[in-house]
Amino acid sequence: MSQYNSVLEWIRSAAIPLATVEPRQGYRDLEPLRSIIARARIVSLGEATHGTREFFKLKHRMLEFCVAELGFSMFILEASFPESLAVNSYVLNGSGNAVDALAGMRFWTWDTQEVLDLIEWMRWWNQRNERKVKFYGYSMAYPAVAAQGLIEFLARVAPELATVCRTELAPLTSEAFAAMQQCALDGLGQIALATPFLLWRKADIVREGGRLGVPFAETWSCYKGGVRHCGRCGTCVERREAFHLAGIADPTAYDDPEYWHEARRAFLAKHPA
Repeated sequence: MSQYNSVLEWIRSAAIPLATVEPRQGYRDLEPLRSIIARARIVSLGEATHGTREFFKLKHRMLEFCVAELGFSMFILEASFPESLAVNSYVLNGSGNAVDALAGMRFWTWDTQEVLDLIEWMRWWNQRNERKVKFYGYSMAYPAVAAQGLIEFLARVAPELATVCRTELAPLTSEAFAAMQQCALDGLGQIALATPFLLWRKADIVREGGRLGVPFAETWSCYKGGVRHCGRCGTCVERREAFHLAGIADPTAYDDPEYWHEARRAFLAKHPA
């Protein structure tokens, strides 16, 4: 028990109370962090769970503090680097719009209102300050955009090399599937792999499926692999949202059919239109 109490005492003495996790609320309660991170070149911010609103709100607030008070100039997260360039172009130059740039990263964990708010704040900062803040992903989840970007760059600076690389990089671009199946399936039959919806949003796919009469009740999304969709995992939540945004009734049988509705009602109660 004494060891337990000593841990509690250490937490009480070392903890820094926060007034709020909401961004744009000033930095007074964050000032104790200045002596800890002011000389750091990198400040790492983790999260116990993906998608939790309060974690990313606090990250947003920390970004404001680090940029405005400590001179930091870059925000990096676990997202595909080539796709993140569209977000960076938006926050720096206003190219395109934040919603499409964020969705273009194709990572459900970050495709949230909280991340969108952070991106819009970065754009707001860059419009008003000479010292800019940039946005980058540091992983490589999808090769197609990276390979296509390389080909387009070479087409500008070394056209002959671009011609060669277009063929060499075919397995990593939208041309990949024809080349791969020709090698892998030679002599085994005529099989074609088509990807018309690769870059579509899920709601748009649902609308198209509705137009085509797709029997959605016979399709599957759930991570869990049970008899029915669980209704709580990331893909179930995205499935519910896609039908909602598409304006089409969701015929899927869920083990927890109310989870998405309850989460949405709670969100709308906190953020009335």
